[in-house]
Amino acid sequence: MMTKAEAISNHRKLWHWIAEETRKLKRKVKKSEYFKQNNISDGDVPFGNSYVCHYDEQLDGFCAFCPIDWGSTENECSCSYGLYLRWNACNDEDWERAAELADMIAELPEKIFADKEGSN
Repeated sequence: MMTKAEAISNHRKLWHWIAEETRKLKRKVKKSEYFKQNNISDGDVPFGNSYVCHYDEQLDGFCAFCPIDWGSTENECSCSYGLYLRWNACNDEDWERAAELADMIAELPEKIFADKEGSN
């Protein structure tokens, strides 16, 4: 079982790598490229291609225990103004914006839970 600390650490590594590779290649790099580059087999790719989604899925699967504070109260990362949706909307021509958003996603603060279940 993935711990909260592992999920956050892996989240930050993934998104910083995406930002760095996007700048290096001058095109938007996708999450799936990270897993391929790091020889992570299909069976070991986290749920939703996301470490924080994988962590939440272990606990409830409804975003209540996402360990990252996305800055919203509704649908967390997928809210209409969310960073993830803005990154997802970028294309290869928007690579500079995609890299900037990826760095911002990497550095989102940890969500603090009041109960023990979300503090693994």
